[in-house]
Amino acid sequence: MPEITNVKGWEDLKKAMQAVPSELATRHMGPAVKSGAQVIGRKMRENARNFKKPTGRLASFIGVGKVQWNAKGAIYAVGLRKGHKIGHLVEFGSAAHDITASEGGALLVNGVFVGKTVRHPGSAPTPFLRAALEWGQWSAMQAIGDYLKRAFGAGLSRSVLAPSSGGGYGWD
Repeated sequence: MPEITNVKGWEDLKKAMQAVPSELATRHMGPAVKSGAQVIGRKMRENARNFKKPTGRLASFIGVGKVQWNAKGAIYAVGLRKGHKIGHLVEFGSAAHDITASEGGALLVNGVFVGKTVRHPGSAPTPFLRAALEWGQWSAMQAIGDYLKRAFGAGLSRSVLAPSSGGGYGWD
């Protein structure tokens, strides 16, 4: 899965976290990163629900899960859980292809038996995952920063929290 590494302010946030005592960083960084991952997960589910056939089933397979936790913090994965069958087809589209029923079966399309084999015309890509990640990178950084601001409060000086490259995290 893509990582948030090329977002404006990321390096400044990492430097700020290095200035924080390790005990506080270990205790708060995991939940802070999770809050950022949840922002992206919510956008992915919203995009999936806006798909042209919104059943909610695709959205139900989107999750946020912890991948790694150590003294430096946490890494969370956001995306499709195991068990989904069409997420990749929605995200990347599909070429025209034949669909064949299992032996002794027939295909049912919109309540009508259509025979043993049908030609599916394919589908155009509808990037609901990548679009959410692109949209949500800055929002995730803001959520992480907001969480840390609440967690540390006055424990960190404004100079540590303020980015040196002029970006800003939304702490005002």
